Amino acid sequence: MTTIDRRQALIGLSIVSALASAGVAAEIGEAMDPALPPAAYLKHAVSAHILGQAYLQQAPEEADAQALNRLVGGDSVTRETLRARIARDLEAGDLVNVAGCFMARTEARLCALAALS
Repeated sequence: MTTIDRRQALIGLSIVSALASAGVAAEIGEAMDPALPPAAYLKHAVSAHILGQAYLQQAPEEADAQALNRLVGGDSVTRETLRARIARDLEAGDLVNVAGCFMARTEARLCALAALS
């Protein structure tokens, strides 16, 4: 994982806060290609990467791409399955605060996968 200095982190987090509060970071795209990993379906890769780095800083035990991939459903996961997992997280209150933005744990894990790739 790449290290960032405090200034970069603050700049990144301010950008992420603006993007995440608008709900754009972990929006799942429409196209599904079974050859791509789950994190490849995120529409906003840059903001997802920044959120993923922030999530991994607070949950370093999840900084394993293979384990995260399994947790979100593996390589054969469908868009519908990801959306259902996110909805289930929201309904169950399984939320994490990442850079001041509350998001479903599955969304945070997808962003973490983007940060690890």
